[in-house]
Amino acid sequence: MSPRRPLYTGAVRRQLSYTCLALKPLAEACGREGPPFEWNPARRRVLRAQLDALYFLAYGFDQSDDEGSVAHILGTFPLLNQDDPGYAGLVKGHLRAYRAGRMEAEVEG
Repeated sequence: MSPRRPLYTGAVRRQLSYTCLALKPLAEACGREGPPFEWNPARRRVLRAQLDALYFLAYGFDQSDDEGSVAHILGTFPLLNQDDPGYAGLVKGHLRAYRAGRMEAEVEG
C-alpha cells in the first residue's frame, strides 16, 4: 500500500463514524474538528466499498483472478447481500481501480 492510503482510510473511517454530536469527543481525539458528517446512505455505500477494496488489497487480494474470492468472501455476509446485491460489484470496481493505480478523490477529513 502506498503511504497515502492509511491517511485516506482514516479520513473515510471518520466520515463513517462521526455522524452525531454525541461522538464529538471521539472525533476530536482522532484529530477531527468541526461538525459531524451528514448521514448520506449513497455516500456511505461508496466509502464502505472503497475501504473494503483497500482491505482486500492489504490482505493480498491484488490480482484480477482474486475477484472470485472477493465475491465469495462478501457473499458470506447475507444481510449485506440481501440489502445490496450490487455491493460486491462496487467493491470489485474499486479494487480494479486501485490495482491500476487510481485512487479516488481525497475525502474531507
